[in-house]
Amino acid sequence: MKCYWRRVVRHKSPEVRCEPLLDDDAIAICGPATARRLRRAPFPRVLGEAPLLVQESQPDWAPWLAQLRRDGLVTRRAMTVDEPRLLIAAAARDLGIAMVSRLMAADALAAGRVAALPQVPSVARAPLWLMRSAQPARSAAVDAVAAWMLRECGRDH
Repeated sequence: MKCYWRRVVRHKSPEVRCEPLLDDDAIAICGPATARRLRRAPFPRVLGEAPLLVQESQPDWAPWLAQLRRDGLVTRRAMTVDEPRLLIAAAARDLGIAMVSRLMAADALAAGRVAALPQVPSVARAPLWLMRSAQPARSAAVDAVAAWMLRECGRDH
């Protein structure tokens, strides 16, 4: 029996058990020098003060950005990449502002390699779910790993 996590809308099927693992949101991050330079820039003007680092799967950057542009905000794009880790690395090198998963950026934030821009609104992301077969596990290891994941994510019952 397989046990894995996915970022999906809850899967509904009698063959699959789904348990929520983690909630997540996308936040604006940049390198420490850029963060110091932008700390007093209000939203939305802050988005025009540094180039945007864009993830290929999310070309709009944030759901409210198109409306801000229609309202006159001028932004520029530094790069588009297909891997969130590359966005975090580019942000850490002060190449611009990235909108990334808070969970993906957690280590870089904790280490001070990047800083969050608190004036930029976060965007809710789909939660992470643990999906398992509803059939009994063939190995106790599957149940142990699932229990460990739920415990680590603060979702143990």
